[in-house]
Amino acid sequence: MAAVDPIQVVEAAYRKMEAHFWYSVAETLDRVFANGTQQAAEFRRQLVIYRSQLSQASAEEQLLVYHSEPLDVAADLAGAKVTSEHISAYRSLIHAPAET
Repeated sequence: MAAVDPIQVVEAAYRKMEAHFWYSVAETLDRVFANGTQQAAEFRRQLVIYRSQLSQASAEEQLLVYHSEPLDVAADLAGAKVTSEHISAYRSLIHAPAET
């Protein structure tokens, strides 16, 4: 019987969490903050740059980001102040059934 390597399990869980976090940030940028496809594309470009910069940051800095709400990270990238309308749209987004 093969033994399960706990480090591999943790790494797989981390990768899954990380992917979900960035998917949530990207969807929030598109559906909550972007006003049209051009702005959504610009926000996505900013997200790619931010992720690249974050990958060079310390583990502590990265953990701070991953403990943030995707809404807050998206707002920062969009240069927006979160309003009650943003919160309502975000709640609808995170409670919507997953697209297949």
